[in-house]
Amino acid sequence: MPRKLLELASVESPFVWRAKYALAHKGLTYETERVGFVDIPKTCGGRHATVPVLIEEDGTEIGDSWGIAAYLDDTYPDAPPLFSGTAHERAKEIDSLLGQHAFPAFFPLYIGDVLGALDGENAAYFRASREQRFGATIEQLCAGREAVLPDARAAIEPLRAEIAKADWLHGDSPGYGDYILLAFFAWIKAAATTPPLAAGDPLLDYIERGFALSGGIGTKLAGGPLA
Repeated sequence: MPRKLLELASVESPFVWRAKYALAHKGLTYETERVGFVDIPKTCGGRHATVPVLIEEDGTEIGDSWGIAAYLDDTYPDAPPLFSGTAHERAKEIDSLLGQHAFPAFFPLYIGDVLGALDGENAAYFRASREQRFGATIEQLCAGREAVLPDARAAIEPLRAEIAKADWLHGDSPGYGDYILLAFFAWIKAAATTPPLAAGDPLLDYIERGFALSGGIGTKLAGGPLA
């Protein structure tokens, strides 16, 4: 059986994209299988509550994007490492910055765009679970998005400061911290019906270079412009 990566149906996931970047970094090929939100517990005998899930040729299953990255380094040590030296700590730093600044600034504003790409049971599940998480309706979260976007863009200034230090967050070459950030923008590009960034944002050059990695992993993403 070929290597398989389970991902979401109809919409993209930033955590699935972390796994896609990690697999590309290792030079590993795979097929994808799209699974709806409500169908995830029905796959793999209910052993996984979320995607991504990597299923190896021998049937080994690995869930969670961090778990997949660690597994790939352990299992394929002859391929370029995802974590060497201080790379793991650096990736955790970037993940923390993303969780502190980017996700809270942008996810509520684009949650309605994600909902709009879903239908039926998956839409109902997404609405109920996200409205419970945020304590507001999706319509309330997205209301006045254009007026709030400047504040969201300002909130990710710590990420701009990080990319200004070197070509990549890990120095001269990209590493898992870069893939964490690029995966977030892959998700938002696919979801957004309103550009999240302003023209001239220094993040745009970084994202363009990141999407061009591994033969253009992100260049074929559907969705609107980032700025």
